[in-house]
Amino acid sequence: RAYPGRVDSGLTQKIAYAIMRLLIQEKVDVAFDYHEADAGGRLANMMVANPKNIETAAGALFDLELDYGLSLKLEPSNMEFRGLSHREWGALTDAQAFLTETPNPAMVANAPLDVDVVNDPENPLGSRVAKHLYATVAVVRVFGDEHPDKAIRFSGLPGFEDLTANGLGPY
Repeated sequence: RAYPGRVDSGLTQKIAYAIMRLLIQEKVDVAFDYHEADAGGRLANMMVANPKNIETAAGALFDLELDYGLSLKLEPSNMEFRGLSHREWGALTDAQAFLTETPNPAMVANAPLDVDVVNDPENPLGSRVAKHLYATVAVVRVFGDEHPDKAIRFSGLPGFEDLTANGLGPY
């Protein structure tokens, strides 16, 4: 909630300002922010996209559903609610901006202190990372289809199924 940041304030404001400058100076085309939310909350398993790139997000989520059976909710950035990465990055830079939220079992109200956030049976860490990673891959693929001259290529990524089944340990 610190964007676009300031140079004359606290560390968080300075970092937000530096990220904004980086997005502008490097002419970043696609920017991602990864979060975790209350496992039972509204934001869990959601992609938030700046309105200027909501169609890219919709195409990516369609691909995720078809390719992996992964269903994420889609919400546009609320342009009245200032300070959030996806809202400010998209409004103040040329970047298409996206936020993904995965469910963290420790963020549930009254979660037990010994909750295992790595091996949770419903939302293991490997599954959460796979959702973030493959949401990114899907967005980049759709972005590349829309802008072939700016296509981004990935290689050597662990498979979605491998991450969800085996966790992060092997990688």
